[in-house]
Amino acid sequence: MDGRQLTSKARFLLFLAVSGFFIAVFFNMYLANQLHDHDYGDFKVAEAFFNLGAMIAMLGGGGAAIRFLGKPMAEGKSDVIWEFVRTFTLLILLCSGFLALLIWLASIMHWHFMEAELHPLMVMAFSIPFGALTLLLSGVLQTAKRSDLAYLPWMLLFPTLQFGFCVFLKEYLNALTEFTAVLATMAAALGVAVLQVYFVFRLRLVRMQRAPHSRQTRVWLVVALPMMFISALQIAISQIDIYMLEILGNEAQVGHFAAAVTTVNFYYLLKMAVARACIPYMLEAWSLGREATVFLNRRGFQQLFSFSTVLAVICIVMGEEILSLYGDGHDAAFSALMILLVGYVPFTVLGMSADWLKYVGHERFVMVSLALCILTNVCLNTVLIPAFGMNGAALATAISMVGYTIVLTLKQRQILGIYPWSESMPVAITRWLPLQRRS
Repeated sequence: MDGRQLTSKARFLLFLAVSGFFIAVFFNMYLANQLHDHDYGDFKVAEAFFNLGAMIAMLGGGGAAIRFLGKPMAEGKSDVIWEFVRTFTLLILLCSGFLALLIWLASIMHWHFMEAELHPLMVMAFSIPFGALTLLLSGVLQTAKRSDLAYLPWMLLFPTLQFGFCVFLKEYLNALTEFTAVLATMAAALGVAVLQVYFVFRLRLVRMQRAPHSRQTRVWLVVALPMMFISALQIAISQIDIYMLEILGNEAQVGHFAAAVTTVNFYYLLKMAVARACIPYMLEAWSLGREATVFLNRRGFQQLFSFSTVLAVICIVMGEEILSLYGDGHDAAFSALMILLVGYVPFTVLGMSADWLKYVGHERFVMVSLALCILTNVCLNTVLIPAFGMNGAALATAISMVGYTIVLTLKQRQILGIYPWSESMPVAITRWLPLQRRS
């Protein structure tokens, strides 16, 4: 694959991310206009738990697949791949059950002692294994260089089904509530999981034949667990404020702030799309030396910088109009949106530092840095939310994101010898597939 093909791949994944993002935005606008602010806020809390819970329940299997399944896949050892998938599927079921039990116990205690209503979280807990299985199989498909099949269902089909089911519930059954919206999300997650299973077997990537001698659960988990924590913490950075605003702030602001978070969440999708195009080649580039590393690093940075800049301008110029589409009063979150941009823009533009460090053996450093970022975010939220409401929540996120980005950028310079923006040298890369852009 040359540089032009790599760019095309990144743009295709970005197209999926953009399309899915706008469908998700329209879905949230529709839902925000159909539900009361409090009910919409409850749904967003449940949805945030689904995203985070699926990442935790996967236990890093999707990321570990890229590290461990490349060689068996090249050698056609589909039974070895099945052993990997089977092991992590069982772990997903076990972890999902544990998370569901915790949520139910916590919800029942909260309902009993606080005399509060039951929360949609209790229903959403049952959708976690579907989301986790989808993420696991996406890693297998990505290892097979089928990024289109790995991300098309999750990025595009999932929000489309979620939106379609909710419209059906409202227009034909007149039964759209925060709880039925959760059921629609669960049905969409199940549909996507079934499609991913079909893709994996259709491509004959796995064969349902045991290979116990190839099972290295301990070795797999040593690599997978830090990746799980990294992915979960990356999601938590953008979601923790919603939880804390519900606990410490005005509940009416949760829905407004969720609209700002949903809008700016495109940056997370942008980072994911570009990174997913580059990740399959990171280990090979690193093994070939500085020239190949600089080339791939620079290519990713250029894509992230250009699209992040365009999106920032759109949010600044049209932010109030975009937020007003979520319903009356949601444009009050414009200042929070602007504050969030201060954190999300550098977090995204320099975001490939984390991926480089993960795949060259420094995943523990990334994990610790993210944990400190979350801790900083939580501490700042406890002070800023009571004083400034949702603007305080946005400020806490921005400060923690900027600090985390600076730390990882400096660490990348220390380990790789380059910054994300470092120029590539004009020397042909003849051994790397070749990964050279042809002018």
